[in-house]
Amino acid sequence: MLEEMEELGVRYMRWNDACAGLERGTLVLGGRLIPAFPHIPRITRVIPGIQRNLRGPFWVEEKIDGYNVRLVWHDGRILAFTRGGYLCPFSTDRAPDFIPSDWFDQHSDLVLVAEYAGPENPYIEAHPPWIQEDVGVFVFAVWDREGPWSPSRRYAVLKEAGIPQPEHWGPYRPEEADAVISLLRTLDQRGVEGVVIKEDRAGGMVVKYHTPASAIYDIGVDSALLLELPPEFFVQRLQRLGVALRDLGLPVEETLYCRVGRALLEGYLTLMEQVEKENRPVAFRFSIQVNDPSVGADLLTLFRRVSSTVRVRYLGKASLPGGKTRMYFEKVFQKATAHLRDLLGGTTLVD
Repeated sequence: MLEEMEELGVRYMRWNDACAGLERGTLVLGGRLIPAFPHIPRITRVIPGIQRNLRGPFWVEEKIDGYNVRLVWHDGRILAFTRGGYLCPFSTDRAPDFIPSDWFDQHSDLVLVAEYAGPENPYIEAHPPWIQEDVGVFVFAVWDREGPWSPSRRYAVLKEAGIPQPEHWGPYRPEEADAVISLLRTLDQRGVEGVVIKEDRAGGMVVKYHTPASAIYDIGVDSALLLELPPEFFVQRLQRLGVALRDLGLPVEETLYCRVGRALLEGYLTLMEQVEKENRPVAFRFSIQVNDPSVGADLLTLFRRVSSTVRVRYLGKASLPGGKTRMYFEKVFQKATAHLRDLLGGTTLVD
């Protein structure tokens, strides 16, 4: 349950599974316990969801489509730990580009929980439509030794420090929940993933809500991995889409049906062409921008540690203006490749 780790010259302990009331990803670093980030419950309808779960004033924050890290100050530098409790070399390398080290040095007891989002990241294909290159970092929670800060406290402190945060609206009262419907219609048109709704008090209730656009986008981005991801991934998004369309009162037209069908099939059909006619594996290429090119080798080590079915290989690098390096990789999904080759090769199946 408790695993001793050493990465990037840093020794720490991580919970590799939930145990004794502590979630997977909980850390002990330098004698300090760093909690795992809790899973946020999702509501499927805005007005009853808010009125049933929230008791006081609340804020609405944009839900950034990225991956979650905890940023901590340790031995004179910022470290970035993934949700699973791994020290991420890429996120650690880029943290000082977004979080002033001198500010963190003066607030060394804090944990900043942030979303890394953008097309040039090593983990996920999805990203906000308004980030077209590289990544951005957005801090959406601050913890001290007593627990999480209230949203309004975080907004004020981080704004003064110039630390980026998600866009937010409010505060609202529970009886004003219908105003959130109008906001979500606008965000859906912009392609925003969704919102996180937070009571304005330390440790207050937090719930999330996904837009219809995000459900279609997720299906389209991941349809090429139809044989890699569990069926529930796609079924849940179709369920989410249907309820959200009704909840927000959005029209259901022929163009919507076409968008959903294209999202489900286009990537999968392209992939079959790639595997059968070009004899290539199920693979995606990605790039990252780094300050230190040695991050590449550390990233490959991390991938080997966390997955036995996804193989990542280094393709090359290029220097960028300003001193950064763009590094290129390919991620090969071995399980999906084998399964698809079996299907296309005439293997018999029993359903």
